[in-house]
Formats: sequence, C-alpha cells, structure tokens
Amino acid sequence: RTESPPPSSSSSSPTAEERRDLNLEAPAPPPSGLAQHLSAVRNAASVEDRVGASLKDMCDDALRSMHVSAERFRPDVSLLWAGVAQADRAETLDWMVQTYTLMHFSDAALWDTILILDRHNVALRGLQVTSAVSQRTLLASVCIALKMGSHEDAHLPLRQVVAHLGRDQIAFDDILTAEIAMLTRLRFCVATPSVYDFVESLAARVLPHGRHVRSLAHYLVQLSLIEPAVCYRFSHAVLACGSLALALLAAEAPSQSFSVLLEDMYLFSFASTQNHLLPCCRDLHQLWTDSFLGARVARDNDRTFMNYVHHLSNKFSGPAYHGASAFTPPDMAPLPGLLTSPWPLVAGMAAATPWRDP
Repeated sequence: RTESPPPSSSSSSPTAEERRDLNLEAPAPPPSGLAQHLSAVRNAASVEDRVGASLKDMCDDALRSMHVSAERFRPDVSLLWAGVAQADRAETLDWMVQTYTLMHFSDAALWDTILILDRHNVALRGLQVTSAVSQRTLLASVCIALKMGSHEDAHLPLRQVVAHLGRDQIAFDDILTAEIAMLTRLRFCVATPSVYDFVESLAARVLPHGRHVRSLAHYLVQLSLIEPAVCYRFSHAVLACGSLALALLAAEAPSQSFSVLLEDMYLFSFASTQNHLLPCCRDLHQLWTDSFLGARVARDNDRTFMNYVHHLSNKFSGPAYHGASAFTPPDMAPLPGLLTSPWPLVAGMAAATPWRDP
C-alpha cells in the first residue's frame, strides 16, 4: 500500500475550503475578556458564579445573537404613538412600577411586560381600541410575562394574581382570550431580550467596583422608559452600556473599568458603539438631570413624568438597590475621554472574529 508523503514544513496552511474538505476545525478566535472572566470563577463558592462559568465557551456567540434578536424586535417609536397615547402609556408605566414593586415581581418581569405591551401597541398600526380592551390587553401582557419569567415571580397562582390586579372586575376567560389575540398579533415571538438582560451581561465584569453601579444602571434604564425617544432610539446594548458608563462615572470608578465595559460592549456591536454610545450617554444624562432637579415644568406631561420619577426613586432608594436613586448626576465632561476605544485590542478582536453588525 502506498502512503501519501508527509506534508512539507514549507507548505502553506490549509485554506478554509481545504479545511472543510478535510473535516478540519476552523481556528477558533481567542476568548474574550468576558469568557476569561467566567472561566476564572468556575471554582467559586457561589453556585450562581459556577453556573455562569459554564457559559464561558458560548457567551461570545450568545451575546451577538442576543443583540441581533433584540434589534429585530425593538419597537419603532413613530409607530408606538399610533397605537397608544403618550399620557396613557405614562400612566400605565407608573402603575406597573408601583404594582410590580408591591407584588415583589422581578425587574426582568417588569421589562418583559413593558416590551410585550409596547410591541403590541406598535403592531396595532393605529387601530383604535376601547378602554376595556386596553385593560384586558394590559393584564394579558402581565400573564405572558409571568409565564415566561422565573419561579421567583410565581408567588401565587396566576389566576389569583390577575384577579387581584384587575380588582375582580375582568373575567379570567376574557383575559386569556386577549392573551391569545395578543400572541397572534405578535406572531408568538414574545421571549425577546430586554435592556435588563443587556445590563446584567455588561455588568458582569464591573461588579468589583460595587453592586451600586449595577443598581444605578438599572435605575437609569428604567427612568428612560418614560421617554421612548431615548429608550427605543438606541439599541438595547447601547442603552445598557450608556447607563453603566454613567453609573461608573458617578461612582468615580477607575479609567480601566471603562475600557473593560467597552471591550464587552464590542461583543454586541462595534459600529453601534462607535456611532451611538456618546449620544445615548448625553440623552440619559439629560433625562437623569431633569428628573433629579424636577426640571420638566415646561412639558405637557410634566406631572405624569414627575409622578413616575417619584415612584421609581422610592423603589430604588431602598437597600435592595443600594440607594441608587440618591446618586447625583455627575459632570459629563470626562466621559468622552474615558470612552476612548482600546484600538489595538478592538482591531485584534475584529480580525479574529468573523462577525458583522446587523
């Protein structure tokens, strides 16, 4: 039997086509800083940290997929106002923040409910609905979000929860009918990533600077909900990154922490970070300053805005959120310099990772 000669040491590396024909694995890109961070905590005492470490081999691809999915289902603000009045949406948000706080529902469930409701209002395409239909739709969105959520939100049977929220004035069967109609209009695509998921992902490596940083970031993104022009103007990843950048600035974190944040943000999208991060930070900072100073006196919905800010601030003033709402908005001047891209690192990531922004 004749054998093929061994490959010459001077021969070039196989091309991608040759690797595919020979069933050779493509060279894997170097692990990101986030993947290395997860790998480092695989022997941690915390069960939550060890579970997170198990995702080290897939986190980079998962984050990119999460960004693509979120962008696909991000509500269009111009269509949102065709399906709901601004004052009605603001009152609904205020009710939800108060209710979810009293019912001890998670922030993840709050975001899921709001995103489902806003996407449904966009899908209405200007179709006018009665107040009774709006109430059933609101409770249906709560049902969907709680069904998708974790067991931590299942304090009571769903039927009992919905009956309590509806003050026993809406039949449960009518709510289920509204839920089916809502799911049909959304084509049953409801488990979409929210800003909450992006804040949690990007906060993984900034937690050493204090859990109050993550709490303050969550406060800022929930504050943006009252202004869809801020909340939905930018991608979820950019909004989450902007809120964490402002939180790090308020906490006087070292400059290295901003480089870490940018490095993880580039896993989601390079172009979005370069083009939209600083404008997002400016809009969030303006919204934060206005709410902190009560400066919305010239607006038609200033009372609704300040009611929402009041209840949201009360929620985030407690120890569970490390008193995040008491932070004073910092000076924005240093932020552009702190968000300077680590170009050598980014260039290496872009060359090693075959990925394009959506």
